[in-house]
Amino acid sequence: MTSRSLISLIFLVPLLSCGFEQPGITVKLVAAISPMHTASPPTVFNVTVSSIELHACPQPAWRHWLSPFGTAFAHESSSRLLLSTAREISLLKAGEVELGELHPAPMSICSMRVVFAPQKDTSTLTMINSEVTALSSETMGVDIAFDPVTLDQSHLAATLFVPLRPEALSDQHLTSTDAAHQLLTSLILGAEAP
Repeated sequence: MTSRSLISLIFLVPLLSCGFEQPGITVKLVAAISPMHTASPPTVFNVTVSSIELHACPQPAWRHWLSPFGTAFAHESSSRLLLSTAREISLLKAGEVELGELHPAPMSICSMRVVFAPQKDTSTLTMINSEVTALSSETMGVDIAFDPVTLDQSHLAATLFVPLRPEALSDQHLTSTDAAHQLLTSLILGAEAP
Protein backbone atom coordinates (compact mmCIF):
# COMPACT_ATOMS: atom_id res chain seq x y z
CA MET A 1 0.00 0.00 0.00
CA THR A 2 1.43 3.37 -0.97
CA SER A 3 1.62 6.27 1.45
CA ARG A 4 -0.95 8.13 -0.66
CA SER A 5 -3.42 5.22 -0.34
CA LEU A 6 -2.82 5.05 3.39
CA ILE A 7 -3.49 8.77 3.78
CA SER A 8 -6.71 8.46 1.75
CA LEU A 9 -7.84 5.57 3.96
CA ILE A 10 -7.13 7.56 7.12
CA PHE A 11 -9.32 10.41 5.85
CA LEU A 12 -12.16 8.05 4.90
CA VAL A 13 -12.42 6.26 8.26
CA PRO A 14 -14.07 9.20 10.09
CA LEU A 15 -16.51 9.67 7.23
CA LEU A 16 -17.58 6.04 7.22
CA SER A 17 -17.98 5.80 10.97
CA CYS A 18 -21.06 7.99 11.22
CA GLY A 19 -23.96 9.31 9.22
CA PHE A 20 -25.11 5.92 7.94
CA GLU A 21 -28.15 4.44 9.61
CA GLN A 22 -27.56 1.11 11.33
CA PRO A 23 -30.46 -1.24 10.62
CA GLY A 24 -32.06 -2.32 13.85
CA ILE A 25 -30.73 0.42 16.16
CA THR A 26 -33.59 1.67 18.33
CA VAL A 27 -33.66 4.27 21.08
CA LYS A 28 -36.89 4.20 23.05
CA LEU A 29 -37.82 7.42 24.88
CA VAL A 30 -39.91 7.05 28.02
CA ALA A 31 -41.29 9.57 30.52
CA ALA A 32 -40.74 8.30 34.08
CA ILE A 33 -43.24 9.98 36.40
CA SER A 34 -42.52 9.82 40.11
CA PRO A 35 -45.35 9.76 42.67
CA MET A 36 -46.79 12.99 44.07
CA HIS A 37 -46.67 13.43 47.83
CA THR A 38 -49.26 16.09 48.56
CA ALA A 39 -52.17 16.10 50.98
CA SER A 40 -54.55 17.42 48.32
CA PRO A 41 -53.40 16.53 44.82
CA PRO A 42 -54.85 18.58 41.94
CA THR A 43 -57.70 17.17 39.88
CA VAL A 44 -55.87 17.90 36.59
CA PHE A 45 -52.08 18.02 36.29
CA ASN A 46 -50.71 17.78 32.74
CA VAL A 47 -47.51 18.79 30.99
CA THR A 48 -46.90 18.88 27.22
CA VAL A 49 -43.64 17.50 25.87
CA SER A 50 -43.08 19.08 22.47
CA SER A 51 -39.83 17.43 21.36
CA ILE A 52 -36.79 15.44 22.48
CA GLU A 53 -33.42 15.72 20.76
CA LEU A 54 -30.51 13.36 21.40
CA HIS A 55 -26.99 14.81 21.58
CA ALA A 56 -23.90 12.83 20.63
CA CYS A 57 -20.93 12.72 22.97
CA PRO A 58 -18.18 15.19 22.08
CA GLN A 59 -15.69 13.82 19.54
CA PRO A 60 -12.00 13.62 20.41
CA ALA A 61 -9.93 16.41 18.88
CA TRP A 62 -7.79 13.97 16.86
CA ARG A 63 -10.88 12.77 14.99
CA HIS A 64 -11.69 16.27 13.77
CA TRP A 65 -8.08 16.72 12.69
CA LEU A 66 -8.24 13.56 10.56
CA SER A 67 -11.30 14.66 8.62
CA PRO A 68 -10.47 16.85 5.60
CA PHE A 69 -14.05 18.17 5.59
CA GLY A 70 -14.08 19.48 9.17
CA THR A 71 -16.99 18.37 11.31
CA ALA A 72 -19.72 18.64 8.66
CA PHE A 73 -19.70 14.90 8.03
CA ALA A 74 -18.82 13.84 11.54
CA HIS A 75 -22.29 14.21 13.02
CA GLU A 76 -25.47 12.23 12.78
CA SER A 77 -28.34 13.59 10.68
CA SER A 78 -30.48 15.73 12.99
CA SER A 79 -33.72 14.23 11.65
CA ARG A 80 -32.80 10.85 13.15
CA LEU A 81 -31.98 12.46 16.51
CA LEU A 82 -35.14 14.56 16.94
CA LEU A 83 -38.47 13.21 18.13
CA SER A 84 -41.40 15.63 17.74
CA THR A 85 -43.94 14.28 20.18
CA ALA A 86 -46.48 17.01 20.98
CA ARG A 87 -47.58 14.70 23.79
CA GLU A 88 -49.66 15.80 26.78
CA ILE A 89 -48.81 13.71 29.84
CA SER A 90 -50.76 13.44 33.08
CA LEU A 91 -48.55 13.79 36.17
CA LEU A 92 -51.24 12.49 38.55
CA LYS A 93 -50.28 8.84 38.22
CA ALA A 94 -46.75 7.56 38.77
CA GLY A 95 -45.37 5.26 36.12
CA GLU A 96 -43.88 5.22 32.66
CA VAL A 97 -45.28 6.68 29.44
CA GLU A 98 -43.72 5.78 26.09
CA LEU A 99 -43.02 8.89 24.04
CA GLY A 100 -41.66 7.29 20.86
CA GLU A 101 -38.60 5.80 19.19
CA LEU A 102 -35.62 7.05 17.23
CA HIS A 103 -33.35 5.06 14.89
CA PRO A 104 -29.95 6.77 14.81
CA ALA A 105 -26.73 5.60 13.17
CA PRO A 106 -24.06 4.04 15.42
CA MET A 107 -22.97 6.65 17.95
CA SER A 108 -22.50 7.45 21.62
CA ILE A 109 -25.20 9.59 23.24
CA CYS A 110 -24.36 11.73 26.29
CA SER A 111 -27.38 14.00 26.68
CA MET A 112 -30.81 14.96 25.41
CA ARG A 113 -32.80 18.17 25.26
CA VAL A 114 -36.46 18.00 26.27
CA VAL A 115 -38.66 20.89 25.14
CA PHE A 116 -41.95 21.69 26.83
CA ALA A 117 -44.21 23.89 24.69
CA PRO A 118 -47.89 24.61 24.14
CA GLN A 119 -49.58 22.87 21.24
CA LYS A 120 -52.73 23.66 19.30
CA ASP A 121 -55.12 22.28 21.93
CA THR A 122 -52.91 22.16 25.04
CA SER A 123 -50.95 24.44 27.35
CA THR A 124 -47.38 23.73 28.33
CA LEU A 125 -48.66 22.97 31.80
CA THR A 126 -52.22 22.68 33.12
CA MET A 127 -52.93 22.34 36.83
CA ILE A 128 -56.41 22.55 38.32
CA ASN A 129 -57.41 22.06 41.94
CA SER A 130 -60.15 23.45 44.19
CA GLU A 131 -58.32 26.75 44.78
CA VAL A 132 -56.50 27.66 41.58
CA THR A 133 -56.21 26.94 37.89
CA ALA A 134 -52.63 27.33 36.72
CA LEU A 135 -51.92 27.45 33.01
CA SER A 136 -48.56 28.11 31.41
CA SER A 137 -47.93 28.76 27.75
CA GLU A 138 -44.20 29.37 28.00
CA THR A 139 -41.73 27.25 26.08
CA MET A 140 -38.86 25.80 28.06
CA GLY A 141 -36.05 23.44 27.14
CA VAL A 142 -34.14 21.33 29.65
CA ASP A 143 -30.88 19.49 28.96
CA ILE A 144 -30.45 16.11 30.65
CA ALA A 145 -26.93 14.67 30.82
CA PHE A 146 -26.17 11.01 31.55
CA ASP A 147 -23.39 8.45 31.27
CA PRO A 148 -22.54 7.69 27.63
CA VAL A 149 -24.87 5.24 25.88
CA THR A 150 -23.09 3.55 22.98
CA LEU A 151 -25.15 2.25 20.07
CA ASP A 152 -23.45 -0.09 17.60
CA GLN A 153 -23.74 -3.61 16.18
CA SER A 154 -23.29 -5.14 19.63
CA HIS A 155 -25.68 -2.69 21.35
CA LEU A 156 -28.68 -2.25 19.08
CA ALA A 157 -31.21 -0.95 21.62
CA ALA A 158 -31.40 1.52 24.47
CA THR A 159 -34.11 3.10 26.59
CA LEU A 160 -33.66 6.69 27.74
CA PHE A 161 -35.84 8.10 30.50
CA VAL A 162 -37.18 11.63 30.86
CA PRO A 163 -37.64 12.00 34.63
CA LEU A 164 -40.74 14.01 35.58
CA ARG A 165 -40.89 14.82 39.31
CA PRO A 166 -44.19 16.45 40.25
CA GLU A 167 -43.27 16.09 43.94
CA ALA A 168 -40.99 19.11 43.44
CA LEU A 169 -44.07 21.18 44.28
CA SER A 170 -45.19 21.26 47.90
CA ASP A 171 -48.81 21.75 48.96
CA GLN A 172 -48.35 25.53 49.22
CA HIS A 173 -47.10 25.73 45.63
CA LEU A 174 -50.24 23.99 44.38
CA THR A 175 -52.27 27.00 45.53
CA SER A 176 -49.93 29.60 44.10
CA THR A 177 -50.82 31.52 40.95
CA ASP A 178 -47.26 31.14 39.66
CA ALA A 179 -47.16 27.42 40.38
CA ALA A 180 -47.00 26.61 36.68
CA HIS A 181 -43.75 28.53 36.23
CA GLN A 182 -42.28 27.02 39.40
CA LEU A 183 -43.10 23.51 38.26
CA LEU A 184 -41.62 23.96 34.80
CA THR A 185 -38.43 25.20 36.46
CA SER A 186 -38.13 22.23 38.81
CA LEU A 187 -40.03 19.41 37.11
CA ILE A 188 -37.05 17.62 35.56
CA LEU A 189 -34.28 18.93 37.79
CA GLY A 190 -36.14 17.70 40.86
CA ALA A 191 -35.14 20.73 42.92
CA GLU A 192 -37.62 22.11 45.42
CA ALA A 193 -39.47 24.98 43.82
CA PRO A 194 -38.72 28.32 45.54
